[in-house]
Amino acid sequence: MYTKKAFVKINPSEHLLVFDEALKLGYNVLYSSDWKIDEPCFVYTTFFKNNSLVITPTLNITRIKPYYLEDDYFDCKDNLKAFLKIIAMRNDTDKDQYFVDEEGAEWVNLGLRVEPGSLEKCLTDKKVVCFNTPKCHRASAQEIFNFFEKYKDSTL
Repeated sequence: MYTKKAFVKINPSEHLLVFDEALKLGYNVLYSSDWKIDEPCFVYTTFFKNNSLVITPTLNITRIKPYYLEDDYFDCKDNLKAFLKIIAMRNDTDKDQYFVDEEGAEWVNLGLRVEPGSLEKCLTDKKVVCFNTPKCHRASAQEIFNFFEKYKDSTL
């Protein structure tokens, strides 16, 4: 299940990217009646339970920021990359989840080095840990945000 509620302020040019990514993640998308495609807006997540206790992740797009977003929502400011990674956080699989390398690693024969604090995306349903795998932990929303804020202008 998705685990983190978050919000972000986006520019008009980012609307289609948000919509496409939300659909890939399995979110429903709701637009408020005051939303306009040519104005900046706020995007936030909600999770609804229906009568059969099925949770529906929903992405809401509105022109003004609702007052209740301050309480237990993660504020991604205007960092869309971080927002999309944070709303993809799940607790039922490791696939497409981020892990933080605690120790770093170096493979001299390959010319590769991983700095401590780097994010690593898991590509399998369960993270594989080998005898020489650097120590890591599942990334928190704050760690993901800090990483993508640091590299905000790059093409990650």
